[in-house]
Order: sequence, then C-alpha cells, then structure tokens
Amino acid sequence: MAALALALLPQAAQASVSESTDSTPRVNGPVYAIAQVGDLTIIGGQFTTVGGKPRLNAAAIRADGTLDPNFVPDPDGIVRAVAGSPDGSTVYLGGRFDSAGGAARANIAAVSATSGAVLPDWQADTTGGSPGIHALAQAGDRLYVGGSFSGIDGTVRASMVALDTAGNVVSGFRSRANGLVRAIRVSPDTTKVYAGGAFSKLGGADRPYGIGEILATNGDATGFSPSTGGALAITLGLSPDGSRLYFSTPDNMLYAYDVASNAPAWSRKSAGDVQAIAPSATELYVGGHFSQFTIGSAKVKRHFLASLNPGDGTMTSWDPDPQGGDNGVWAITLTPTALLAGGTFTTVDGVERVRFARFPGTP
Repeated sequence: MAALALALLPQAAQASVSESTDSTPRVNGPVYAIAQVGDLTIIGGQFTTVGGKPRLNAAAIRADGTLDPNFVPDPDGIVRAVAGSPDGSTVYLGGRFDSAGGAARANIAAVSATSGAVLPDWQADTTGGSPGIHALAQAGDRLYVGGSFSGIDGTVRASMVALDTAGNVVSGFRSRANGLVRAIRVSPDTTKVYAGGAFSKLGGADRPYGIGEILATNGDATGFSPSTGGALAITLGLSPDGSRLYFSTPDNMLYAYDVASNAPAWSRKSAGDVQAIAPSATELYVGGHFSQFTIGSAKVKRHFLASLNPGDGTMTSWDPDPQGGDNGVWAITLTPTALLAGGTFTTVDGVERVRFARFPGTP
C-alpha cells in the first residue's frame, strides 16, 4: 500500500547531480562546514588529517579532488562555519578555537585562501558563550556572524552581528537576538537577513519558533513570522530567487515558507533530523541523520541525503545512500558543477567516501 501511495504522488524529475561521486581525500573526523571559495573547496570540522596529510580542523580541496598542499590554517579547535570573500582571496573560519595559523584568534579568523596564513590586520575576537561561532554568511561588503557570544571585536553584541571588510562591527545593525543563532541566510538583493536558532526574540519582535527575517539596514524585524515550527531551528535554506525559506526543527520536521506568507507552503516529517539544507532552482537537497520521509501515506526511504521537489515537497528519485557514522550529513554546498557534502559518513553509493563527497552535475 505504501508503494502504491508513493506511485500515485507527483514525482519530480531525477535530480540533476549524479548519485555517484568524484574521487576525494579521506577525512579522519567530522566535516561540519563547506564553502566554495574560488577554485578551492574549503572544509571545516573536527579532524587532524585529510588525505593522510596533517590538517587541523580546516583544509582545502582542489578542483581535481586532491588536497591543496598550501592551505594550512590549523585552527586549534572545532570549525563549524566557513565563508569566502567575494574576490576569493580570503577565507573566514568560525567555531570554537583560540588560535589559527599560530596567531591568537578567539572563535573567528580571516585567512589567506592561498596559504591559510592569518590576516594580521583582521581580528574580531568574540567573548562570552561556550559554543562560539555557528554561522557565517558573506553578502556584499558584509560578513554576518551568528553563534553564542556576548561581545565581538571589543563591542557588546550578542548572538548575531554584521562585520565590515576590515572586521569591524557595523554599528547601525543590531539583531537583538536573545539566544543562539545557528544559521544565517541573506536575500539575493542583500536587503533582508534570515536567522534561525534557539532564540525567541529577533529584531525587537517575538519570534517563538527561532526563525526570523530582519532588515539589513538596521536589524529591525519585518512582518515575516512563521506561524508554526519547533522550539528552535536547526538550519535554514533560501531559494535562489529569495522567495521561499526552508528550515528544520529537532522534532524531525522540515518546513517550507513563502516569505510573503506566515503560513507554511508545506511540511514534511522525517525519521531523524535534517541538519543541512541547500535549495537550487529545481531541487531542494537536504542532509541529516534521517532514514526516511513521510510523503502522504507513504514512507519513502532515504538515508542521510535526499532531494525534494521545492514546489510541493515530493521526493525525487535521487538516492545516493551514504552510510556509516552516527550523525550522517552536516553540510551541503552547491556549486555550478557539483553538490558537496560533509559529515560523518564513510561510503556513498557503495563506494568509500570518508566524511566528504562531491557529486558532479548541475544541481
């Protein structure tokens, strides 16, 4: 009956990326963050080797799938967020660390994309809060920073700030988040900023589900306020045209909201959390430690990675089946030619791919 119900559901076309993967180096610990910076794929996490070479918590993978021999920032603690400057010259690392490249840096650092050397004139140390930095989002001349902190760059600011290109706090922007910010997305026109996490207030307004939209000019809340959700948001995704926001919650729910409406367009229940969301123009890619989704009356098996039709939340046939590790997929990043995934898995489609994988194709 479940198979029949699934057959009757409208199905999106096969996802555009391959279920098979390119060759990539083994990583000996979890990968929590991925960013494409120029021709390099930057990974961050909690590891000590990549491709058998010493790399502490951050590394760069070249276009041919091999480890870059020059990028060695070696932050001395976990990296949970990675972003790059628009010109591809700088990599921003965020997490919970005390140094990078041998220089004192508290939880956030800017390093050279070619060498990993710390930029000496860029320093925005955080104070307070134990988890440190969880989210980085580069947009225009700003770097949005989210996490658990009470101060940054010598300024009293909590949970979420905007920094300029020199690493200074943008004084006119105040998010007023009253709890951990786990994820940040910026609208394509850079006028709106979306935050998700363990807060109940954002931009001067109540946001009981840990989701909100604020103005980039000053951090004031807009009228977008989801009418349902969970106690907190795990992660966010924003469609390429900025019209739809996706978020996941710890009660194993995935929500789709048109940002012009406070009612969900659709929602889906998964068997395990969704921990990464990456929308393209044609598919919604999600990763986590789930094993299936409930679509109508059907239980559709998908392990750690899945692709949904963004319009109605039905499943595509894409099923790369990562296996191994307890927590599955923690990061997904889309490029024009590939889908990049990181986490704790050890195989993909039956082939050894240890904690990082690249799926070729146009997402």
